[in-house]
Amino acid sequence: MRVNDLFEEDTTTWDGKKVLAMVDSRDGWKILSQLHGRMDGPDLPFWLHGKLNMYTVKSGYWLASLRRRRADPSTSDQFKDLWKWIWSLEVIPKVKMFMWKCLAEALPTNTALRKKSIDLDPMCRRCGNGIETMEHALRDCVWMKVLWAVSPLLLPPILEAEICPIQAWFERIRSVPHKEIHATFASIAWAVWYTRNLLVFQGKETDHKECLTIAHRGTWPKTVCENPKFSMPTRIFCSRPGQLKVACDAAVAPNFGIGVGSILMDGEGSVQGCRYGAWRGAYTSLEGEALAILEGLRLCVEKEATDVVVETDNQELYWSITRNETDLSYLGDTICEIRALVDSLEHVEFSWTKREGNEMADKLASHALSGFYPVLSHDVLPFDVNNDFFLLILSAALGENRNGEGAHSLTKVIPLANKIPLTKVVPLMYPFC
Repeated sequence: MRVNDLFEEDTTTWDGKKVLAMVDSRDGWKILSQLHGRMDGPDLPFWLHGKLNMYTVKSGYWLASLRRRRADPSTSDQFKDLWKWIWSLEVIPKVKMFMWKCLAEALPTNTALRKKSIDLDPMCRRCGNGIETMEHALRDCVWMKVLWAVSPLLLPPILEAEICPIQAWFERIRSVPHKEIHATFASIAWAVWYTRNLLVFQGKETDHKECLTIAHRGTWPKTVCENPKFSMPTRIFCSRPGQLKVACDAAVAPNFGIGVGSILMDGEGSVQGCRYGAWRGAYTSLEGEALAILEGLRLCVEKEATDVVVETDNQELYWSITRNETDLSYLGDTICEIRALVDSLEHVEFSWTKREGNEMADKLASHALSGFYPVLSHDVLPFDVNNDFFLLILSAALGENRNGEGAHSLTKVIPLANKIPLTKVVPLMYPFC
């Protein structure tokens, strides 16, 4: 039976008797209430879920996803935070898409392809000792364990007897409160899959160093990657043997002056030296941070440190130096000297940290500003960081009154700083502890 069999003869009007005789009254009245075409012509496909009632792949995917969520709500809701995390990663789009495929279990590993009736060897091409699942290809392969061990992340190991699917592994990384770690992890995982494909389809083998280099290029712009002086983000949990960190910061008093402080430390946090000073005049925060980095690099040259990590809490300056995202030409000689000193050192990495993680350099900069000291270098810090009264003076110099009464003026701060009891200050000739 066709629809036009329910019309009155030689018309396009419903025949109510035929309709009600064919179905029950409830459905019959629904049919009779439907409008239909008034023009003769062939039937056309009609899609309710797309614009202009036309089918598109996007609308089909949306409908399939909707039905899947209704059938199994946990599929989308269980990893809701991980989906958001993936799309918020500070990496290039193809790395985000790769991470999405991992979470959706859509990577064409040998195991996944065999499930689609593709006849191939399920063993891992890299080690030949295990079946290539997604977890094996990205983490559990012997080659992969070495890669993650030498990577800048120093990830906590997954125990042999521990069952840890890829989603749980991603959740572990997401729980680390550092976006730079997240981006580096994603770019390395993408590079692992990229080099795996080179091996499978082109027969090209890559070593661990080359894989990390590819990960670097997948995360950072080409202009930075071509500069051998800049490398991937510094190790977060531990430094390389012999590598030192110089923490830099500036304290700015608008229309009055700036103080800068730089502290050189080893991997255990022991102070190897410091450099600080102050200048009168009107400086911006960016100018002050750039001067702090410059003095930090001078300290490295002075202490003959060749492998250093320069740490700053100014995100704008960090991105400007490492990614050339901002024109720093207005800083003039300061930036030129920074680049010259970087070239003079054997290896330099730049790292960004939150302000809370740069507290000691911040205090040193405030100390320099409070006394307007000329640029000085010492082997130890010139103050006791455990002296709460001294910290109050420093925070006041930055406009942060602990009692919530607003910022003190510098005319009050500097005299207070000069009245700190000498017994509360660590003498420069004694080791700082």
